[in-house]
Amino acid sequence: LSLSKMDQTLAIYQQILASLPSRNVIQISNDLENLRDLLHLLAASKSCPLPQVRA
Repeated sequence: LSLSKMDQTLAIYQQILASLPSRNVIQISNDLENLRDLLHLLAASKSCPLPQVRA
């Protein structure tokens, strides 16, 4: 699984969580955002910045 595919997958999960009515998913959504930020930092440190994917 490439870094780009991981980022796309996390973005999809964020979209799904955002569509759920429960407030219980807020922390999970925040955690996914943090994971995506870390993924982007990792990619940048390897000189392969990821394209921006909207969540």
